[in-house]
Amino acid sequence: MTETLKFVPKKTVTLAGSDQAPFEMRIVKHAAGRREIYALRQRAYQEFMTAKDAARSAEFSDSFDDLAIALHIGAYDGHRLAGAMRLCFSRPWDSLETLPCAAHYPALL
Repeated sequence: MTETLKFVPKKTVTLAGSDQAPFEMRIVKHAAGRREIYALRQRAYQEFMTAKDAARSAEFSDSFDDLAIALHIGAYDGHRLAGAMRLCFSRPWDSLETLPCAAHYPALL
């Protein structure tokens, strides 16, 4: 199940290899869509990260993906996943240390 959030860029652009502009941002809730996001994430890590030997599986996910505060968003060009992001929200009753970015922003803790 996904919920579509229409993304309209300031300038009309077309993604490489596509006739469609703009693409759709969808909240991804179902397991198959999340596995597709994890597979895209793994391909990006293998291509662009220096620690390529760290993980050789078909998908990359971590413990933060399953948190109630995590929201997965896919950017779709028609039916093709073109990009993805994970947003994690802070709840008033949780410490900031529960966020995935906490180790990168120690001044906030």
